[in-house]
Amino acid sequence: MSLEEAHHHRRPWIRAWRKKEMNEGRGREEHEILCSKGALKSETSLWNSLHPHQVIGTAGIIKEIDCLTATVADIEKVRSNFSMSITVENTKLCGFGGWFDVHFRGRSEDPAEHEIELTTAPSVDYGTHWGQQVFLLHPPMRLNEGDDLRVSFLMSRSKENHRLMEVELGCEIHQHSGKILAPFKNKYYIE
Repeated sequence: MSLEEAHHHRRPWIRAWRKKEMNEGRGREEHEILCSKGALKSETSLWNSLHPHQVIGTAGIIKEIDCLTATVADIEKVRSNFSMSITVENTKLCGFGGWFDVHFRGRSEDPAEHEIELTTAPSVDYGTHWGQQVFLLHPPMRLNEGDDLRVSFLMSRSKENHRLMEVELGCEIHQHSGKILAPFKNKYYIE
């Protein structure tokens, strides 16, 4: 069975991350300059190759897509609400990083002997050319282990160019102490 014939599921993920060193794409200094000017507050998301040490929380699955049966209508608007927990003590939330996994399972009439997973998650040894899509927050927010992020995510096609995507990402932070921080919602453009 060829990969083209394989029944596969695509699973987009999103995780909170912190600024440390950006390996490729925009460099750390350029990122800090743009953030200090507010140029990236609600603008274009960035391609980057995140390091696993930059990930500061659990991942949230945005949507499971069965590529064998999915229609254009199924993915014209992708909407999801989910929670993520911060797993690093005394850290800064600088943004969210998104990526996808694809699971090649075969078809029901011709299942794969062994499932194969292609992941574009942050990795030291197995990075891909897809990298991750980064949604920056300005200013960064101080968080602690055990804080809970309740995230709303909406991705749709751009009205100006159907090949581009727009993302609305909202978040309400429930601190481990019981305090709830003011929610925020930002709009990003994926070019």
